[in-house]
This record gives sequence, C-alpha cells and structure tokens, in this order.
Amino acid sequence: MARPGDHYKTLGVDRKASQDEIKKAYRKLARQYHPDTNKDAGAEERFKQISEAYDVLGDPEKRKKYDRGGGVFSGTNPFGGAAGGGAAGADFGSFSDILSGIFNTAGGDPAVLMTTYATTLAAISAGSVFMGANSYIGNAPNLMVKAIAESRGVRMPSFFGYMGWSVAVLIPLFVLSTFIFFR
Repeated sequence: MARPGDHYKTLGVDRKASQDEIKKAYRKLARQYHPDTNKDAGAEERFKQISEAYDVLGDPEKRKKYDRGGGVFSGTNPFGGAAGGGAAGADFGSFSDILSGIFNTAGGDPAVLMTTYATTLAAISAGSVFMGANSYIGNAPNLMVKAIAESRGVRMPSFFGYMGWSVAVLIPLFVLSTFIFFR
C-alpha cells in the first residue's frame, strides 16, 4: 500500500474531533464508498483508506499513539518501502521526502508541533546538541589551533584523542539522557 495520508483528512474531521464525530464521519463515508454500493473506479481503494483511518482514530489508544507520532513513529515506513528495514525497506525516498515526513507530521501547524509533538521536538533538539558536540570535538584539533597551543607549551591531544573522549563521554551521556528524558 502507498504511503498513508493524514487519517483526520481522510475522514474529514478536525484533530480535536470527539470519538462520536469520528464514528459519524466514518459511517457516512463507509456507506458512500463501500464496494457493494459504489462501483466507481477507485471507490474500493478509498474505502480501504477510510477503514484504515477509522481503525486508527476509532481506537483511543491507537489514536493517542498516532497523534504523538503519526506515520513517522508507527509501524509503517513514511519514506516508502516496507516497514522494518531490510532489502525491501531500502527505498527511503528523497531527502525532501524524509524532512516532509518528519515535519508534516504536525500538519504544518507550529502550535501542534509545540504541544502534541513537544517530546519529539525535544528529542530531535537533544540529538542535535549531542551530535553537534561530537562533530565539533572531532574537528577541534585543526592544525592552526594545535600549532598555536603547542608553540606555547600546551600539549594537545590528537584527532583520535578527541574522538576517544567523545566515544567515552558524550555518546554514553547521550544514551543516558535519552533514557532519562525520552522514555
């Protein structure tokens, strides 16, 4: 099946819709597009999309999970290919598709990103800080800095010394903070 769309749009309801509103929208659309009553081309595919959307939004637990991460963090692969990786899951799409999959999860609404997806945003920010620190430390012993420091008698570690510090300190710190703050 192709990449899933926004389940709320599929059912034509607002993100704040009640369970009753979702059920009413589903029943109306299901009657309209059911393959037994609608023989139009594409009606069966539309009915499958409607059923999938209701399967997720009609169950409060699945809806909560979908609202937290949508298709990005669920079992489906938003970048194409099969879920779970492997040879079939190697089609990641373009870089633009990846960013769209992440940032359009909030429906393009910054208020949703800052409230519903605040934990996701914080995790991305924390990862950026730690990986930025790794990158900076990896690039730190450039020749000019090293030459200036050593000319003044300050012993500078090599590139591998910095990377060893990074692996020994920063990466475990990153893993620890992930378990503490983003569980």
